[in-house]
Amino acid sequence: MADYYITGSVQLTNGSKAVTGIDTAWAIAQVAGGTIFVQGEGNPLPLASIEGDTAATAALEWTGATGTYAYALLRATAFSEQLETNSNILSRLLVAMEAGTLYRYDVAAETADLATYDERPAGFAFLAIDVNPAALYIKASATSGDWAGPFSYGTGPAGPAPEIDFEPVVTGAPGTNAEMEVTGSGEPGDPYQITFTIPAGEIGVNFRGAYSGATAYVIRDMVLNNGSSWIALQATTGNAPPILPATANAYWQLAAAKGTDGTGTGDVLGPGGATVGRVAAFSSNTGKAIDDGGKLVADLVTGPGASTDGALAGYDGATGKVLKALTNAQAKNWLAIAGADVTFNNAVAQLPDSPATLQTAIEVLAANAGGKNDAAFALALADLTGSIQGMNGGFADSYRNTAGINLPNGGIDQYTVSMLHFDGPLTGKKSITDSGYEDYASGSPKHSWTPQGTFQVSDAQSRFGGFSAAFDGVNNCRLMGDGSDDFALGTGDFDMEGWAYRNVAGVAHYILDFRTAATSAAPLLYVSAANVMLYYVSAATRITGTTTVPLSTWFHWRVVRQAGVTKMFLNGVQEGANYVDANSYVVHNTNGPTIGGGFDATFSWNGYLDEIRISKGIARNFEPFTPPVAPYGNGTTSTKLALYDSTGFQWYPRELKTQLAQVKGTRINSAAVATIYTLRTVISAALLRLSTPYIRICIAGAATGVQKPIANVFIGQKAAAGNAWDMDPATITRVTWNGGSNGFQPLAATDHWSDWIAFTPDLARDLVVSLDCPVTSGLFSQTAQGVGMVNAYSKTTAQEAGVAAPVTYTALAAGTFLAFLGIEGKTDLKTYDDMVLESIAVASTSSPAKGRVLIETGVGSDTLVPNTDFVGEISRDNGATWTAAAVALISDVGGHKLYQGDASLASQPSGMNMKYRIRNLTGKKTIVSAGGAQWGNF
Repeated sequence: MADYYITGSVQLTNGSKAVTGIDTAWAIAQVAGGTIFVQGEGNPLPLASIEGDTAATAALEWTGATGTYAYALLRATAFSEQLETNSNILSRLLVAMEAGTLYRYDVAAETADLATYDERPAGFAFLAIDVNPAALYIKASATSGDWAGPFSYGTGPAGPAPEIDFEPVVTGAPGTNAEMEVTGSGEPGDPYQITFTIPAGEIGVNFRGAYSGATAYVIRDMVLNNGSSWIALQATTGNAPPILPATANAYWQLAAAKGTDGTGTGDVLGPGGATVGRVAAFSSNTGKAIDDGGKLVADLVTGPGASTDGALAGYDGATGKVLKALTNAQAKNWLAIAGADVTFNNAVAQLPDSPATLQTAIEVLAANAGGKNDAAFALALADLTGSIQGMNGGFADSYRNTAGINLPNGGIDQYTVSMLHFDGPLTGKKSITDSGYEDYASGSPKHSWTPQGTFQVSDAQSRFGGFSAAFDGVNNCRLMGDGSDDFALGTGDFDMEGWAYRNVAGVAHYILDFRTAATSAAPLLYVSAANVMLYYVSAATRITGTTTVPLSTWFHWRVVRQAGVTKMFLNGVQEGANYVDANSYVVHNTNGPTIGGGFDATFSWNGYLDEIRISKGIARNFEPFTPPVAPYGNGTTSTKLALYDSTGFQWYPRELKTQLAQVKGTRINSAAVATIYTLRTVISAALLRLSTPYIRICIAGAATGVQKPIANVFIGQKAAAGNAWDMDPATITRVTWNGGSNGFQPLAATDHWSDWIAFTPDLARDLVVSLDCPVTSGLFSQTAQGVGMVNAYSKTTAQEAGVAAPVTYTALAAGTFLAFLGIEGKTDLKTYDDMVLESIAVASTSSPAKGRVLIETGVGSDTLVPNTDFVGEISRDNGATWTAAAVALISDVGGHKLYQGDASLASQPSGMNMKYRIRNLTGKKTIVSAGGAQWGNF
């Protein structure tokens, strides 16, 4: 069966071989070749090539009229191509035979091979097949190379063209195949008669209205059903289209889906009538009602297509209908014309040269003269902007951050959770002080550490400062933390480091243990029995060191996590592989972390530890580094005694106190001591690290339950002889509470600090704290300590706290310490220490002769006398030399008091690095909420 392609139409030009398709897809349909027959007079067009879906080239020129025709393209098939090939061969043979040009040949090869056969006899035939038509050579004689030819092989004279007539194209029924009928012989008088039958195209979509189950539908019928349009895929009756979201079934295909019903938004109602040319305006806040706006479009004012942000607008032209952006010169001109008259009074401003007019005053200010209120104005701007504010020869700082203050930079900063130097001042002492960074909320050392067992501070070995923490390898020789959430490192960055010294090899001993249990998701760092460092988390070793840890010498260790990766270092060199660390680290919530031993009092370190720093929220050294060569500190005496309140944006002085002894541990409610009338606690001299002329003590309420009242509290040195609980009568001192009371009622789980009393502990002698309990009911708070560190004795028959040597006391369990938690001391009865608040350096353009200091004190400060309780100072040589300014109050707004004072800098060395500083001098609470400095010719 013939295979026709009839889609679209063709455009032909008389005398041209070009064939242009319209709505054709020859390439897509993979039409490789064939012959085009058109519905019109003209010749068939065998295709020489097909260039694309709509472009082809015929082998013959079109002899018919130029135009667009319906057509049929008879595809070339393998069978038809073979028939054509055979027919061509046969016709050439017949022509050659009739012309006498068909000749037998002996060899067929390329022309270049002809000489190979030069010696052949006469009559030898060589057919050259690399030319078209083939060429025949014949040996004319036996002589070498005597060839006759070349002769055309198989080619005869051109015969007459056949006669062809085309009948009109017949239109067939839609869906039938295209046909071609050829009659006649093509001989003169009997031409070929070619008749084409081309089927009509299928009928397009036939809209039939709303779907009805009783209607018979045929293919391509379209119906409307449930708001959507559907096209029939085949003849059907009674088979309805599917329900959305289905888009097709065996009978129907979705053409257009129904849209979403409107919600009513935008159903705007207008008035019954309006004036042509007027703008419409909303007449209610519903957005659904409009009315005549009363203004013609022609009356509206228009602006430019673009403008500078913040530029002033003015009329463009005289119509009053067009606006434009004014230039700076135009704006200044109009403001000068429209501005109100302004007067100037130098008695208030106190500018130099006594300017009489506003213009002169502006010029004086512009010349950097500096008025009285310049600094105050800059300070107000700094407070508004939340940043350091420059001024004409100066700067002001509202303390929204600490950038303007010369902060300490010696390794102890806001990321430092704990900093343990283990410095004396005496060997054999057990109490230590945490030098971690203190913020506003903390007036005491940031964290407390409780010594256990045989732990002590020793001068036998030291990395820095002459002392270190000594551990003897016996279980329970350790240092316990206070379980603060500060040590719960979470998933963030951290950095833990320190120095260690080993006395023995071949045993496992712990450096640092954060765990609550053996399986805790918490860090453990230790040296193994194989003498390498290990990092252990969640019951598994995570990093294994490869370098033997040295013996009898100091080595530096570090564990650091950054962005979820943890590394371990020995003497600045990474040990083992990186640990991909997504753990959210916890800490023992009662006595963690533990230093020099495990959470369960095992694997105590045998040797010394020093300069341990725990940092949270930062990875200080994540690559190989050089270990520190000096102890960490505050870096400078500047701001050393100041605390920053990051909520109130203010600086405070620290409270004047220090830790003398800390004996805090696990609280236990003890009903067994409910009948105590008098309790005596003996604190080992080893727990006293310092001696000060003033002390206060802390007694804690029990964790829960009815609290036992406390009365008649005394403190004194232990007697040189006699009972274990006896006090030296010459040292017995009453301890008062709440401003002079002899006793108090404890609150559950609450630390109660006494008043400050005059008492100087002897660091070589034990201390005794004695107290009475007026009633038999109630509970004490009980804390477990190392054996020998504290001892407690009770009596149930008398109240005799102030008696130097009472009798018949019962010893409580060794190592048990009731109620008492710690001692703090200070060198002066004033509440606050002296504070130094020093600014960063700001460069001036020259060495100024005068300086000005600006100080703002915050709400909550004590009553302060300027230049007595505090002083403001200024320096032009980067803080090497200071000059006090005579500050005076210039404003008081809601308790925020602003002080300002000037100073001559003539006596200072010449310099251009300007600083100011504020010092409180009398121990009063001086809250500083802003500061600044100015320099020039005042």
